[in-house]
Amino acid sequence: MTMSVSEVAERFAGTYMQTDPDPDFAELFAPVFTHWHNYDVRADTFPGEFMAAAMVRTLSLTDELMPDHKDELLYLHVAESAFILAARATGTLPDGTKIDIPRALVATVEDGKITKIDSWGDHAQRYPIGVALRETYGLVTCVACGRPECDTGQWREEGVAAANGGTE
Repeated sequence: MTMSVSEVAERFAGTYMQTDPDPDFAELFAPVFTHWHNYDVRADTFPGEFMAAAMVRTLSLTDELMPDHKDELLYLHVAESAFILAARATGTLPDGTKIDIPRALVATVEDGKITKIDSWGDHAQRYPIGVALRETYGLVTCVACGRPECDTGQWREEGVAAANGGTE
């Protein structure tokens, strides 16, 4: 049975906010998934499973990196074919840098699966945590960011290649 947009939104928010992680998070995503950030020139397409795994891994390592990491859900609105989520992440990096990152996303849902996420946030606010994740874990943090100073390189290229049948 096809999930309603409301069910998809609640399950996504539970994992994204880490209040109720969904063991089947990947099933929320369509096989082909598109992601865009407001600071990107273009959207990128990835396998849905790849995006789900990248999100879960990044959230988990962020918690490990910042034991005081907290995500606060500010807003969750469900519409006919999408949901809108606004949140705020706070915490302290190992070097003492305080993090406070407001962000928002619009997720398009078709046939009970997330097909696209459009994300808004401030790249400069996100940058220190991206550097810390890369330095600590070798982790790239944002699979859709095309900026060379953002640490997306390996995952971004692997995801684009996988979505395109192994070619760029």
